[in-house]
Amino acid sequence: MFNHNKEITIEYIPERHNGFENTRNEIHTYDVQVEEGFENRSNGEKFAGFRGVELKTGNYKSFRWDRVQRVIPIGAVTNPS
Repeated sequence: MFNHNKEITIEYIPERHNGFENTRNEIHTYDVQVEEGFENRSNGEKFAGFRGVELKTGNYKSFRWDRVQRVIPIGAVTNPS
């Protein structure tokens, strides 16, 4: 779905955030350079999500599609006036 090296802003409900379980299912926003998709073979999901580098921290992160709330290409106008 994404081109490699595409930079996006993602609104996401992580299972864990900063080492703690996200028990309240809070939405967090990340700016990410997309690198690759991944599959979940144990669940039979061919394209379960994608991986990339968080631009703010340089950390490599994985994002599951079932937890993604919104994806916005960086530089896109989201609410034109």
